[in-house]
Amino acid sequence: MIALQVVLPRTFLADEIVREYMSDVASRWYGRQATPDEVDEALHGEPYDDLQGASGVFLAAVEDGRAVGCAGVRFGDGFAELTKVFTRRDHRGQGLGGRLLGMAEQSCAERNHRRRGWPGRRDPQGRTSSLVRC
Repeated sequence: MIALQVVLPRTFLADEIVREYMSDVASRWYGRQATPDEVDEALHGEPYDDLQGASGVFLAAVEDGRAVGCAGVRFGDGFAELTKVFTRRDHRGQGLGGRLLGMAEQSCAERNHRRRGWPGRRDPQGRTSSLVRC
């Protein structure tokens, strides 16, 4: 069973999935498998240490002690920005992304933030949401 949970940045669980996320992003950027040095450079350019406490939250989808997906929310000035949304290739197509987005929206609602820069979400009637109070 896959559990969604809040995890602190820079823990083993968080670092492992963020490194895999950045490897995926960097590999698509280069059009080939990114080298470890290229992944390190990407990680340095996109820190996520602030995704905790009042400034943000980092969420992980965990199965058997290993993160298989993640999403981060950065809070600021009454709005929230979604970042680091990723699902491991072998766990795609199972609705994990939607579950992570739902938990991210719940985190916004708990802090009375509005979301900004999020992909449109469709409700059961097929309507796409826009910038709304979470």
